[in-house]
Amino acid sequence: MRKEDHLGFKINTISHLIKRGMDMKNESANIPELTRSQVWIIKYLIEESKNGDVYQRDLEKAFNVRRSTATGMLQLMEKKGLILRLPVPHDARMKKLVLTDYAVQINDRIKENIDTMEETLRKGITEEEIRVFSAVCNKIMKNLE
Repeated sequence: MRKEDHLGFKINTISHLIKRGMDMKNESANIPELTRSQVWIIKYLIEESKNGDVYQRDLEKAFNVRRSTATGMLQLMEKKGLILRLPVPHDARMKKLVLTDYAVQINDRIKENIDTMEETLRKGITEEEIRVFSAVCNKIMKNLE
């Protein structure tokens, strides 16, 4: 089998192209250098905080990452002024995650870039093809768990 036919190769190539495209869009929209994970975490926190407090363990589960990985990502986001980790009265060990005003302000530009990228990705693809692709991706993710 040629490497171009390997699923891992294709997934990696698509990931690289999306990253490059998002980096270019973010740069032109004067969005500071953010990793894709940071962008998705901001988006996640905006959505999930509508339903109540969000904690690191919620991110670990949603993004399927280990505690050490989540800790590193959140420490960097805190250093960049994107989030605050605030203590909660009922458990001194837990910290709820709160976006800073700065992160909320750049979210609209981030959302526009994500929506534009999504339109680009979907161009020329039918809804049925997207459903099949999504189902295949879900199977691949389950295989990797």
